Amino acid sequence: MSKRIEWIDMARGIAIIMIVITHSLSQYSRLFFSALLFAVNVPIFFILSGYLFKEKRFSDVIKNGCRNLLLPYFSTVALIGLIKLVGHNFVPNWISPIGVVQYIVSALYGLGTNSFIPGIKVTVSAIGAIWFLPAMFVGNIVFNAAFKVSKKFVHAKTLLLIFSLALTVFGFLLSKKIQLPWSFDAALISQSFYCFGYMVRQLNLIERGKLLLDLAGLLFWVFSAESGFFYMNIGYADSPILATLGAVGGSYFIMRVCCLLMRSQYQWPVFRKYGKDSLVMLCFHLIDLNAFLIGPRLFNKVVTMSGKIEVAIVVIICYRLFVIWVASNIVPHIPVIRSFFFPRKFPFKVKDKQSLVKNSLR
Repeated sequence: MSKRIEWIDMARGIAIIMIVITHSLSQYSRLFFSALLFAVNVPIFFILSGYLFKEKRFSDVIKNGCRNLLLPYFSTVALIGLIKLVGHNFVPNWISPIGVVQYIVSALYGLGTNSFIPGIKVTVSAIGAIWFLPAMFVGNIVFNAAFKVSKKFVHAKTLLLIFSLALTVFGFLLSKKIQLPWSFDAALISQSFYCFGYMVRQLNLIERGKLLLDLAGLLFWVFSAESGFFYMNIGYADSPILATLGAVGGSYFIMRVCCLLMRSQYQWPVFRKYGKDSLVMLCFHLIDLNAFLIGPRLFNKVVTMSGKIEVAIVVIICYRLFVIWVASNIVPHIPVIRSFFFPRKFPFKVKDKQSLVKNSLR
């Protein structure tokens, strides 16, 4: 097993915390600070995947994606559906209701935002933040294919860059017409992020980065947020070019800062914990958001008591970060369940053939 790159865990930790914050800003969700977070909170995961990219056979990409992305995705949506279906009948004030057919459609379609599908003239409900998992499943396959094609030519890296940018442009254009299943539009947009991450590692720009590049990344990040918002889940950006530059610039800046901080004596265990368990934390963040009404009730209670929305926002962010922290510490100790959410650490084990034969003869 390859050794974990600790600054990557830290960067993922910062990103998952950003995701929780952006889901908790209430009426402040359209401010510059929010735009800063939206610019990088999801793209950085695709960039880090590009940084860690190694060419694989398509069968291996699909197999690993089914185990590490689709299994947690469908496990999460199934658990949310079960909690709503059963729990709402007993504690309707604390658990959200469910429309079974509508929920199944949204789970299979996998979108991050409610979207009208022109071809069938139906509005598909959002499944929520976990849209990211099937999108990455598709994105991994597409980038692996682009890499295999480009390496057959002399200027392989240049061609890979051209392919990736072309797919990103196509993704932005496509998203204006229709939202395809499994956030396919976003998966196309992500190709430039995969490519950027891959190029950064090839050039060793994180370990040997320069201050000028760090400042350039920070400036692109700030300028993109000033230009407007980037909602990757629906492939929308007020300025697609600046959004793309801001995503790669801001992500690069965060990656560099994390790399530098991990060289210090203090090892930033909280951020690394959130990053190491970012997948299960994303899953249980969605369960908290979609199935339970604890967050909204807590928010309203704090507003009533304090009279300040700002205080309620801080409280709700702390609550949501605490929930996913607790989940990430409890789930690994629950047999079977842990294999759905920690598929790498606790894979499902199949008994060897000899044991199966012995059991069948008993």
